Amino acid sequence: MSMNTPYYKDYISSKLFKLPIIKSISLDEAIDMTWFLSFYLKPISIESFALIKDLLELAKPDMGRRNKFSDGFINAMELTVPMLLKAAGEEDGGFLYRSMATGSFNAGAFGNDTVSGVSVGHRPFRNVINGLHREGFIEVITGYIEVITGYKECAASVFSKGVATRFRAMPKLIDLAKAHNIFPELWSFHFGAAPRPIRVADPILLKTGSTKTWKPGRNGEKGKQDKQKGIMLPVDYSLPHVAAYAEEVNDLTAYFAKQDIQPAHLHHRFVRVFGEGDKDGADFSKGGRLYSHGIGKGYQNVKKHIRRAMTISGEAIAEVDLRASYLTILHQRMGVPLPATDPYDMPVVPRSIVKMWVSITLGNSGFHTRWPPESKKRYSEDEETKGRDLQADYPFGKTQRRILDHLPLLEEWAKNPIGWGDLQFIESTAVIDAVKTLAFVHDIPALPLHDALMVPESKAEIAAQCLFESFYKHVGIAPHITISSHRKVAGHTVH
Repeated sequence: MSMNTPYYKDYISSKLFKLPIIKSISLDEAIDMTWFLSFYLKPISIESFALIKDLLELAKPDMGRRNKFSDGFINAMELTVPMLLKAAGEEDGGFLYRSMATGSFNAGAFGNDTVSGVSVGHRPFRNVINGLHREGFIEVITGYIEVITGYKECAASVFSKGVATRFRAMPKLIDLAKAHNIFPELWSFHFGAAPRPIRVADPILLKTGSTKTWKPGRNGEKGKQDKQKGIMLPVDYSLPHVAAYAEEVNDLTAYFAKQDIQPAHLHHRFVRVFGEGDKDGADFSKGGRLYSHGIGKGYQNVKKHIRRAMTISGEAIAEVDLRASYLTILHQRMGVPLPATDPYDMPVVPRSIVKMWVSITLGNSGFHTRWPPESKKRYSEDEETKGRDLQADYPFGKTQRRILDHLPLLEEWAKNPIGWGDLQFIESTAVIDAVKTLAFVHDIPALPLHDALMVPESKAEIAAQCLFESFYKHVGIAPHITISSHRKVAGHTVH
């Protein structure tokens, strides 16, 4: 299959379920939108056990004289196939990723806890993947590892970077599942999820800064700059402040393990991710957002209409947002007053475009020279601007100049001693403190959404007050906060 061949999803028609019609996406896009292959689902229905039984026979390895399946092979098949079928029912191309390195299957390694309670070993998993691939049930795109030595001034001298192996269910697997009356879009009828953990061994992640490299074009296409994500660094939990961060995350993981969050698979555990670990003096003070890992995608990564249909404690959710959080922090730290009105409101350029530009700029170490592909994609898929071209509607250079005239503090952003990592650390600290206060003082579950909180609708006012107080404590300025409900949207400001 060509790397640019459109990949079309197959959806069933049903009077009971309204299933989405998803436009085709390229294979390149599908691979980029991959999600981790965890072992958090297992068969629970008669149909799913029958499917696994068939696949064990069809994709079995050479079993030698014993002529029977090992327990490890059965366990690996039971925990791998559910995730492949769940991914096939998602909107984003159906790919999953997982390292095939032997060490990544060691006990205690990230992602090796399972719903069955029995670890999946490297050899059984490899046998399952090889068998399914051999029989045409899955597509496999082999990953690679590049060893890097002497990386700047970090504590460790050897790192690895690369791309993990990708897996995707092929039509043959989907057709066999359908023959057993298992449709990927309705996976939850047949596969049960692992309960949320109350504690994890690896609640803190540390990455280097991202880098930019030149990516040559294919088939005569023009090349472009390609942003390479940061390399994962080792975390020293013996450091007192790191141990404190880890305990904080595990306290929240334990609290949310007991909460009624639906759909349950959209949140499984938390991890706090720090950035710029290769920067002198960073010492876990850059980045620091709290991220949700789901079974597949977490709630922070799904489309808005899916997230806004969630419930917490049986209630519809409300989103409590910090307005212009990064801008507010930057102006306060630089001693420059913000505009008296909404800083995103200005003549000629719509608020949504100003917000988009500020977001991509303050999330970067300097200025962009064009609209990033993800911004253009989001604009063309938005309900109000569907099918339109962002660059044609708002030429980047001209739009940037108008916004800089409106927000002159950003004129020297590339030289500012305060970077995106500093802004995110301050913001994340304020948000996490608000989440802790709501959980442990008021017993209100508030799911963090970067610069916002998702709470039961009836608790929105108290959540807004807690977020206001926490932001003021850490930043020293009163924030503007808005409350929105997916049933009825209304702006609300807390003073």
